[in-house]
Amino acid sequence: MSTTTTRTTSTPTSQPTSIGIRANAWTRAVSAAARAAASRSPNPALEGIAIEIGAVNRVIGTDGETTVIVPLSDTEAVSDGPTRRIVLPIVAARLPVGDASAEALVSISADEEYANIETPTSTYRLRLLEAGDYPIPSALDVDKTAPAPGIVAAIKAVIDAASQDKAQAALCSIRIEPDGTVVGLDSFRLHSVQFSAIPTTAIPHPILAPLSWARVIVDVFDSEIKIQVINTLVIATAPNGVVVYAPLVAPDGYPDDWRRVVPEGDNGIVAWAQV
Repeated sequence: MSTTTTRTTSTPTSQPTSIGIRANAWTRAVSAAARAAASRSPNPALEGIAIEIGAVNRVIGTDGETTVIVPLSDTEAVSDGPTRRIVLPIVAARLPVGDASAEALVSISADEEYANIETPTSTYRLRLLEAGDYPIPSALDVDKTAPAPGIVAAIKAVIDAASQDKAQAALCSIRIEPDGTVVGLDSFRLHSVQFSAIPTTAIPHPILAPLSWARVIVDVFDSEIKIQVINTLVIATAPNGVVVYAPLVAPDGYPDDWRRVVPEGDNGIVAWAQV
């Protein structure tokens, strides 16, 4: 199964592509995608939000490492015109929608250079970013079985203990073990939380998930999620189909016996909790 990243270009067309999205679905989708967009990148497209319009409608955000994919159901979005991918500047995620009810619509019509966005309160015209510079992953065969109870709360509990020092790349991660142990640690502090065990078919061995992935998890999800590893990617899937994935962190430099990283009586902090 391929998980390689490909780059594609927009289909040249003189016919505008349009999509109507329920305002509440728009708010949910762009807010989630914006969490993964790059704040500053040599590739300006990564600072935007991609919308795939066609047989499958979805909103995507990525910084080149962590990616969020938010599918839009047939009841949430209706599109017209050629199948296409457009990339909106990040300001699109901050446009005031006003009435964000299920009945209100956000309508987008895009030509080759601009997108007109009509919300329940206003109309905006934004210049598109270059879709050909936007990385889109191959399809992932994600597992949509029962979620792992407690995983979001566990990640949230330990994330502040993980190292911020990029010189310690392996410690800039969240460790997840098949028995449900989640760990954040740096050179002087360790925080470990135990939640329910994860099926070994999903995570067959301990993994290191990047902090950028973990931050998106706690920002985007307010319910339980499914965690799994496919090739070199760690993937979180919500019951509503939202997917967040990122490459695993290489374990080089991570202590094998992490439970003894902070000896008892040292100046560090060892915290244990039960979710």
